Amino acid sequence: METSAIRETVDALRTRPTADVLVIGGGVNGLAVLRDLALQGVDAALVEADDFASGASGASSHMIHGGIRYLENGEFRLVRESVQERNRLLRTAPHLVTPLRTVVPIASFWSGLLAAPMRMLTHVQRRPRERGALLIKVGLTIYDTFSRGNGLVPRHRFAGRARTRTEFPAFHERVRYSARYFDASIPDPERLCLDLAHDAIEAGARAVNHVRAVGFRDGEVMLRDEVSGAEFGFTARVVLNASGPWTDLTNAALGAPSRHMGGTKGSHIVLDDPELLAATDGSEIFFENSDGRVVLIYPLKGRVMVGTTDLDADPRSPPCARRRRSTTSPISWASCSPASRCAVSASSTASRASVPCRATTTSSRASSRATTESSRSNERGSSC
Repeated sequence: METSAIRETVDALRTRPTADVLVIGGGVNGLAVLRDLALQGVDAALVEADDFASGASGASSHMIHGGIRYLENGEFRLVRESVQERNRLLRTAPHLVTPLRTVVPIASFWSGLLAAPMRMLTHVQRRPRERGALLIKVGLTIYDTFSRGNGLVPRHRFAGRARTRTEFPAFHERVRYSARYFDASIPDPERLCLDLAHDAIEAGARAVNHVRAVGFRDGEVMLRDEVSGAEFGFTARVVLNASGPWTDLTNAALGAPSRHMGGTKGSHIVLDDPELLAATDGSEIFFENSDGRVVLIYPLKGRVMVGTTDLDADPRSPPCARRRRSTTSPISWASCSPASRCAVSASSTASRASVPCRATTTSSRASSRATTESSRSNERGSSC
């Protein structure tokens, strides 16, 4: 392959094929590490096999959150760190990250009060139990303490039946309370990743996409330019694998097989339904399905994102998004179940989620205009 066919950014790696740190993976974690290293004066380079933020980073739930549900597992340190990182992004990237009002519909007061402490102490996942107002109140109070004094988001607030009905008339009659708290929204996570890349490059780092780490030979990481096909060796004192769900595949390619990640994927559907959008009142609606799976209804760029599934998946398999599946599969509101909830079902996915609504008729508008444009996750796959 002639040098003229090599991109300038790739040529910069070939002409100086060494660095103190080589980062493999151009998602938000890899790019954030690269930026941090570069700002400290470390000679660092990064390669990404596809586009920057093309995997889990660009196919997330579009939220920056502290992981409130991990409090129940006793992971206080993790939640505290996540809340602090959320606040830093709200402060340093207000053009990308904004406060997100989150509303939790609640049907009981005492439910889950005994199960939660047992889960925290034993870390055993028993039969899912709906969380009641008292348990959620305790969790949100702890959550607020981790964000105390930041001045960026308001503290949580509880509402009784009357106020809940006034603010969210579309909630089902069984909803007796609602809790409101704030996390953060990031409608365009790819832009955050590109900002990180630009900062790193301006500080002297090298970041190249469409370059894959394909092997390890004679002390060198073998890199292949996916555009030209050229291969070359690269040496580094430290090689950092930040390839997310593909971590084990990357390790195998480098001759260090591992089984750290397993494989799961979550999926979202995006609905063009003005009625549902209006019912959210600009808030994320966050609750648990009867099987314990977290469900969210989230206004996103004039549409509504609904998610998410959590299915086992093989990271070596191509995601459904690349199989040219129909993006106009019908989505309908089913009538209320005996549990007095409504179900949203999508024939393009294998998921079924219970939603605290009162809709009992089929919406032809939602059926004809629904899309699955966000049906990617930590594997970029929709749930088939």
